[in-house]
Order: sequence, then structure tokens, then C-alpha cells
Amino acid sequence: MQRAVVMVSKAPGVDACKRRLVPPLTGPAANALQVALIQDIWMQMAPASHYDCWIATPSLEGLQYFDSLTSHLLVQQGNTLGQRMHHIAKTLFGRGYDRVVLIGSDMPLMTHALLETAIAHLDTVPCVLGPAEDGGYYLIGLTPAVPNMFDDIPWGTERVLADTLQRLAVAKTPFALMEPHRDIDRWSDVVFYSQAVSARLPHFSRWWLRHGCDANAKA
Repeated sequence: MQRAVVMVSKAPGVDACKRRLVPPLTGPAANALQVALIQDIWMQMAPASHYDCWIATPSLEGLQYFDSLTSHLLVQQGNTLGQRMHHIAKTLFGRGYDRVVLIGSDMPLMTHALLETAIAHLDTVPCVLGPAEDGGYYLIGLTPAVPNMFDDIPWGTERVLADTLQRLAVAKTPFALMEPHRDIDRWSDVVFYSQAVSARLPHFSRWWLRHGCDANAKA
């Protein structure tokens, strides 16, 4: 049984990162936040013995940024987030993986244990989702048995999870739900993590001391 965990992420210094947070952040500070989140999440992802760690980034140029982390790299393809995720999963299934878990780079509390739990769910159901508090999801795990459920989803809205679950129900596809978490989309999310759990996030904590405190005073 072959398992893959894929971080779907923009490449700092190549792609414009965290644009929703500018202002109160400057462009360089938002870019630095992306760096910190990637480092904290990757620290939990790898090394791993039960799954391979992959990164999927939007462009060929972005591969150079992630090359120091892993040789398991993919370039995203597609016009929408759904098309890009579908392509990633389809590609890895084609390479022999039978369990694929996709995560973003904006849920700082991603842990190795959380990923292992998601993979374990896929031994009993073909799909697992980690609900985000904003109505989306921070994780989705798939087996090849899952039909394409990424089309016609209103990405970036509070309907993403609900519409995805409806799609699974219509297809009569069993699924599991994990514990909900808060991802970082808005400035209030950044402040939440700075106050609540920053001690568990060393790179984010250093970023906050350097960039976040001043931005918060101006927000």
C-alpha cells in the first residue's frame, strides 16, 4: 500500500503570497509569513515512514524553492483549485499510490498525528475531510474509488465543505470527518494563532515578533 501526503503551496519569492493580508502586512511580510507556515507544517510532515511527502506548487519556477525540502515535486495544472487538486490526485494514483492526502500551507496546527489519522481513515472509507472553521476544508484524503468531486464547487466561499459533502452524498460515497481547525485567511486568523498557540509554532512565532506585532498595532 503506497501513501502520499501532498502540501499544495505557493512558492515564496516566486508567487504572490497571502495577498488577502496586504494590508495590514506589507508584501515582504506576507511573503515571510508564507515561509514560516511552510516551515512549521513541513516540520510536522517529514520525515515520515508511513507515507511519502510531496509538494505541489503553481509553476516550474516554484520548484526551485522547494527543491531543498524534497525531490517529490509536482507542478499544479488547471484553472481552478478543484482542477488542480484533481490533477494532483490523478497523477499520484497513476504513479501507484492508493492513498493521497492533500493539505494546504495555511493551517498551522497540522501535525504528524493528524496526517496519520487521515490515512488510517482511508483504510475504511474512500474519502476523509478536515473541516475548516470558515466553511472550507484544510485536508482532503482520497482513494482511487472516489469520483471526481472537485467540479462546480464555489471555491473560496463558506459553501465549499457543505457542497463537497452533498456531492459525496449524491454519489453515495462514504466519508469520514476529522476535527475542525482554523486556517489562516484573514488578519483575525493571524492574531488568533499569535495569541492561542504560537508556542507550538516556532517559525510562526519568530515571524510574529518581527512582523506581526507592528502590523497588528496598525490594523
